[in-house]
Amino acid sequence: MKKINKIVAKYTCTINIGKDGKVTGENIESMEQDNNTLTICGESTVISITQNSNTNHFSLNNIKSNGSIEIVQNAHGTTINGENVITSKKNYLLFQTYNMRTSKYSEYQVWLLGTFMIYKNKTIFEALANKQLLPKIYLDQNEIDNILMHGNTILNIDSDFISSESLNVDINGNTELDISGSKHVKKAIIVTSGSAKYDASLKIDNIECTSSGNSELAIGGNTQVNDAKIITSGNAKFDANLIFKNIICIASGNSDIKFGKYSMSGEFKSSGNATIDGYCFGKNYRQIIKSTGNSDIKIKEVK
Repeated sequence: MKKINKIVAKYTCTINIGKDGKVTGENIESMEQDNNTLTICGESTVISITQNSNTNHFSLNNIKSNGSIEIVQNAHGTTINGENVITSKKNYLLFQTYNMRTSKYSEYQVWLLGTFMIYKNKTIFEALANKQLLPKIYLDQNEIDNILMHGNTILNIDSDFISSESLNVDINGNTELDISGSKHVKKAIIVTSGSAKYDASLKIDNIECTSSGNSELAIGGNTQVNDAKIITSGNAKFDANLIFKNIICIASGNSDIKFGKYSMSGEFKSSGNATIDGYCFGKNYRQIIKSTGNSDIKIKEVK
């Protein structure tokens, strides 16, 4: 089994990785390791299947993840479309449809995540997931350098398991990523969108952050960062009580950046109704400030 350095979390679940490295959580339906990637999937049900008797058209609505799947039967067979369809040789959704013209049942298979039981009520079918026996998975310290989260997932992970070389984070939807501890990381690239929330106190030498939508990105610890580039848009919020040597901040829309303070070089640009707020200190600091629209930039000097 190869070393895990990437975590992918999706659908609706809470994942906990504590000091012992054991992966546990709530509402987890499956955990699978493929090469160096650990994919953790939460509840992706309840699913309703409806049939239009005139067109033999099937629609599935995944209530918890707000996704959709279409099943259309034609002369060439059954076509399945939808972002929530996951092909698997082990797990599938099996259902029957009754053809009133031929008085016969037709059987269909839809490959989805999880093990399902089917309940039939005329032309409406409901699939409720059974819990699977999850494998026991333990992470090694200093190995995770990539975290990808979708849907309504929550991941709580101790910083001991984050790589000290680099970290790439991409979280969206209603996800929440909480990294406890103050691990030293050389470089981090963090992207948040939708209503995602990122909260950590890592000691990062070089950082790039891009936040959009209604996402929130918070970095604590009051530590020093060499170089940083922060970009926000929409209603996103960035809050970092850090000491920066060099920093670039670009805010647009109704977004908000609070960055702590910097000592060497600062470049600040804002537009729309965005705000940038922070401090500068030292004898040799430089700054470029450009604001347009109703935006506001407040850089105060610390004596």
